[in-house]
Amino acid sequence: MGRRGEGCPSARGPICYRTGVRSSSQRFPGREESPQTTTGPLRLLYDEECAVCRASVRLILKLAPPSSIVPVGLRSAEAATLVPDEPLEVRLQAFHVVSATGEHRKGPDALPRLLDALPGMRPVAAALRRSPVAFRGAAA
Repeated sequence: MGRRGEGCPSARGPICYRTGVRSSSQRFPGREESPQTTTGPLRLLYDEECAVCRASVRLILKLAPPSSIVPVGLRSAEAATLVPDEPLEVRLQAFHVVSATGEHRKGPDALPRLLDALPGMRPVAAALRRSPVAFRGAAA
């Protein structure tokens, strides 16, 4: 028979004999699953009174797959529930990302997680995770 791979309906090995494509686990060993498919949508907390923040969120939502990112205003009751240990003044200093499992990231630490949810941006997110310069804001 031909070459076969997992991830293909007719697969029994690392390569699909119909398409000739390796499964994603073979192409990218150690690759994490996309956060929105494994844990539900991300909550993007932003300053709803900031024009730049609103424009940024609109762009992010246009780039994101439907229902993968849910915008939440930082002044809302939902934001206070998602990030209960931070007062409003502290929450307003940066954007936040909260996963369906409750994982909370803010500012530069949230950027790779947010980029993971956008098509084509996972390599950029991976580069940010490996770069110590990308997280200079967290250390300051």
